[in-house]
Amino acid sequence: MKRITVSGVVLALVAFAFLSPLLSYKAVGAIGNPAPEQVFLFEDTNYQGNSMSFYVNDRVADLTRWKFIGSSTNWNDKISSMKIGKNAKIIFYKDVNFKKKMGELEGDTEKNLDVPNLHSYGWGDQISSFEVKQSSKFK
Repeated sequence: MKRITVSGVVLALVAFAFLSPLLSYKAVGAIGNPAPEQVFLFEDTNYQGNSMSFYVNDRVADLTRWKFIGSSTNWNDKISSMKIGKNAKIIFYKDVNFKKKMGELEGDTEKNLDVPNLHSYGWGDQISSFEVKQSSKFK
């Protein structure tokens, strides 16, 4: 009979706390359209480079803690394009912990919103935290 020691439980809890931010993080495979309540974020303009997806009610307070898969490079100030599902809204901030709101973008309930170049809005490579919410246009 195998026994779990207290130190094993503590180690498991520490590992879970460290890895839990990655549980809702999904690399985007083939570039298509997000689900209605989903947002795709891309490292480069025109939906190129590393990518990840999030859903309504996901919040990321500190992109310095989110690494590119297989790399030590983090996502802070790296988002340059995005695709927003028709029932989703993303609110993004210049600083970590949802400080200094820069803007928000949302789908229009009929179609997704594609933003191939955040630099044209003055927002490219400046996002440090964000939250995904239900579109205010969704009834």
